[in-house]
Amino acid sequence: MAHKIPKTIHDLKHYVYITHIITNKKSVLYKAQHSQTKQIVAIKIYENAPILYQQEITALTKLQHKNIIHMIEHWTSGKYSYIVLEHIPNSDLLEYIINLNKQKIFLIEAEVRFIFKQILEAVVYSHEYKICHRDLKPSNILIGQGRHHFILADFGFAHDFSSGQKITKACGTVEYAPPEMFTNKPYLGPEIDVWALGVILYTLAALKEPFYGYNNVIIANNVRKGIKYFPNHFSINLKDLLLKMLNIDAQLRITTKEICQHPWITVEDEDEVELPF
Repeated sequence: MAHKIPKTIHDLKHYVYITHIITNKKSVLYKAQHSQTKQIVAIKIYENAPILYQQEITALTKLQHKNIIHMIEHWTSGKYSYIVLEHIPNSDLLEYIINLNKQKIFLIEAEVRFIFKQILEAVVYSHEYKICHRDLKPSNILIGQGRHHFILADFGFAHDFSSGQKITKACGTVEYAPPEMFTNKPYLGPEIDVWALGVILYTLAALKEPFYGYNNVIIANNVRKGIKYFPNHFSINLKDLLLKMLNIDAQLRITTKEICQHPWITVEDEDEVELPF
């Protein structure tokens, strides 16, 4: 998608283009400002992707939560579809993890828990409204004000599972996809998010992903084998939770409600958490 001359390509209506943020396969994200209120926003523009656009606006219309990106408005114009979102000025969780790795700073489990519980809260809330995300990963988790507020974004693959009908369509990112995604097994949706949450939790605690490889085929093979090893600094309760979240059998995988009741989640940390940088 072209983004070099947005003022002539795109109908931004009452928003004034400021700068380009990022371009993905099906969308581009701009920073813009409302011409009257001067509110700074992010405008996500889909090109020839009506299904992704509809899935995202359907999800964000339903979901109003402090840990979920807020949608302001949306419209379509020709082959382009526009979603105006709140603008989150800081980086995302992936960049944060990369910076920790570069500086060789490991998070203690209280810090991991502080971040993860906010992500979990957003997913639990979404599931209560019968919406599964299907593309949970650190780059889709934005860091808000004060760098202590974590916000789930990018609902283009969101799926409404209220009908109870299972689907087989694979989507998301291979490193965070569960085994059933690679075998075309029918799934409802929440179990997909639980697996991805497990990968995010492991990655936060280890500063590396549990299933890695030089290409997608190797990664998929590693995913199908399940989790085999944990870093030595992982606590017993953290290992237990991860084993239950990363169970290769989707029917035996822990639910979000059970995650919330797990001892690793419910422990009360004594000190107030102050995250590195």
